[in-house]
Amino acid sequence: MTIACDYPSDTLRSRYRGPRPINAAVNHATLGLTPYLSNNNDIIWVCGNHASPGDGASLPTGETAGATSVKDKHMPQTCRT
Repeated sequence: MTIACDYPSDTLRSRYRGPRPINAAVNHATLGLTPYLSNNNDIIWVCGNHASPGDGASLPTGETAGATSVKDKHMPQTCRT
């Protein structure tokens, strides 16, 4: 697995691959982690395709949600749409 930080968006991406056998459904797939700011400037991380946290939370200026290519059925419930 590799982890990269996109600049200038500061979105974290985790890419699954490696020397050990891995489920073909997630091999070379990407899972995005996107930082949102709450009304009181706390960072709220959103995983995969999950909706934005609401309650006034927003992406910091100039940021975009992380690209995720893992299908919902292969992600934890908290990362799904």
